[in-house]
Amino acid sequence: MKTALLLLLFSISTIVYAEVITGWVSEENCKEQHTQPGGKDCVKKCLRGGTHVGHPEWTPQKMVFIAETDKKIWTVENPEPLKTYAGERIQLSAKLNPASNTLEVLEVVPYRKPVPFHLFRFRNGFWINLHHFLRGTARRELHPESRLEVNLVVELNEQEKKDWEEALEYYKINFAEKDLLFDKDLWPIKNWLGDSENNPDLQSSGHEALADVLKKAAPVYRKYWWPEHQRSNQEWIDVAQRLLDQFGSRIAGPIEAFYEGWPDEFTVDVTVEAGWAGAYTTDNPVRITHSSTDSKLQDYAALESLFHEASHSRDQWLSDKLDAAALKVKQELPNRFWHAVLFYTAGEFTKKELEEVGIHYIPYAEKNKLFERDPASSICAIQKKWAPHMNDSQWENLVSALKDCRPE
Repeated sequence: MKTALLLLLFSISTIVYAEVITGWVSEENCKEQHTQPGGKDCVKKCLRGGTHVGHPEWTPQKMVFIAETDKKIWTVENPEPLKTYAGERIQLSAKLNPASNTLEVLEVVPYRKPVPFHLFRFRNGFWINLHHFLRGTARRELHPESRLEVNLVVELNEQEKKDWEEALEYYKINFAEKDLLFDKDLWPIKNWLGDSENNPDLQSSGHEALADVLKKAAPVYRKYWWPEHQRSNQEWIDVAQRLLDQFGSRIAGPIEAFYEGWPDEFTVDVTVEAGWAGAYTTDNPVRITHSSTDSKLQDYAALESLFHEASHSRDQWLSDKLDAAALKVKQELPNRFWHAVLFYTAGEFTKKELEEVGIHYIPYAEKNKLFERDPASSICAIQKKWAPHMNDSQWENLVSALKDCRPE
């Protein structure tokens, strides 16, 4: 621990002092189990209890703070200031009471001085959430092996059940087996519903049959699921924006320079679910759709994910650069080599910035073993020739390295 900053009270039995400490926000049940990235979802659920998902018997747990240096567990007396930091590693100024093992939060100390960052414009829209939720629910009924990260327990009356089942049948026939990203017929529908946001009067916009289905299902969704979905989306947005204000400009600068520019703003529709990948980007116009509940895309991973998705606005540019280099050095490129480069670039720039303030971050592709799906020569060439020279964009050196990385 750092040296105490101020002696506040002294008595024979109690010393209370203020100190800036680093550690993890957890809860009394799991305690130190979640002193690594990835435990946020569990901590959030335990702190909130189960009433919001139909399980009032799951009682809310008390918030605790795990000091990083000695793993000492402090019960948080005023948890409200840490409400959006569940499961995160943070620095805070607090009054510590060793006699009772309690602390009072004075303020959260940011890693970087926050600077408003407006590259991403987040939307938390009713209609696009209903659309994605109906499609996902219909798909899960056809493929029971898949599941939703947040599952609310609801009981519908007969009329509500009839209206909801009719909507699900429509989605099973028309959308459940289609891919949100690769089926381009879904793009204009997503854009239309995203632009409709929370307008109670949904205009058909050339999709009369679908508009009728959504309007009929809307009261059921609004009553039972939307309050929790809207809250979950907004919580994710708040955390993402807080991190962007601290780190966004320092990550965006080198990535934008690498891509030689990109749009001034990206619209991000935040939804409870966003397909198998948790996030996807479509073009004409460029729109990002991002899940708020995917456990792999929380906190610092959300930073990387947002810049990864923004990078997809330059897919064709990146592919053309690599194709030109491959033609010049007469080297065949592995399948989707451009995507491996895109993944690595966003991940490494994010990792570099976080590690400068002492946050150990494992990039998404590495943590989830995505590079193992690519030819071994891809990641070998990237790490050998790309990592040291990402800012220099030495395309021909990168492609040439594929020759040296062929498996024997």
